[in-house]
Amino acid sequence: MTRVLCRLAGQWQDDWPATDRGLHYGDGLFETMRLSAGRIPLWPLHQARLQAGITALRFPSATMDDVLQALETLPESQRLDRYSAVKLLLSRGTGPRGYAIPEPTAINLQLHLFDAPQWRWSGLSAECPGLTIGVNPVRLGRQPRLAGLKHLNRLEQVLARAEFQPGWDESLMLDDQEQVIEGCYSNLIIRRGGQWLTPSLATSGVNGVVRQWLLQQLDVTVTGLSLDDIKQADALFMSNSLMGIVPVARMDTTSYAPTSETLDVMRALQTRLESLF
Repeated sequence: MTRVLCRLAGQWQDDWPATDRGLHYGDGLFETMRLSAGRIPLWPLHQARLQAGITALRFPSATMDDVLQALETLPESQRLDRYSAVKLLLSRGTGPRGYAIPEPTAINLQLHLFDAPQWRWSGLSAECPGLTIGVNPVRLGRQPRLAGLKHLNRLEQVLARAEFQPGWDESLMLDDQEQVIEGCYSNLIIRRGGQWLTPSLATSGVNGVVRQWLLQQLDVTVTGLSLDDIKQADALFMSNSLMGIVPVARMDTTSYAPTSETLDVMRALQTRLESLF
């Protein structure tokens, strides 16, 4: 069950204008969020990242107020408690041709309401102990002003997804300096030498909400990581807000067999994450 709602000039409607800047320039932001009985349990983290994007893209200062009001004034027939996930999309609205930011700016908002997939950990078994991933040939560009944000310019991910080989569940994304950054649609955390490590997102990548949550739960070092670091890791885990936390079983020709202690730590964190929903 899915539903798309649009909010323009403070009014809910079904249509999205053809002149919207999100459509023409990718001039906007989005958040994909799991729901629980109409609540967004990780909303503080989603809101903080959304606000960071609002500030970085120079959206009007009242944009977050508009978002909060929209979430509070949904049509009765489309309440959030009817769904288990929502994608919230913000654009800078409509404007004349050209890249210049229109003045005044009126924000447009979309809500894509849908049913979330099951947590990936629940589908693991002895035959399928984790994800199979590969190293993606597409490289991420470095742009510190956009690093960490969930902006609407996702062409790198579109091209990366097209490079998936048969059997890949995900792929490892490197930047143009050959530093490991993330997955195509997830973040990465590794166990190596008794430490938890995750790639720095200072110049590219998306600062995932579950990644942020994990940094609050574990003693994790944020650092630069090379492909050799990943190959020599004792364990790899990938995460996002829909699939949760999931171990990697194989990356190309490298296999991973986490210790029971490492698996127990991450399994407990996945259970804690699920308990929020």
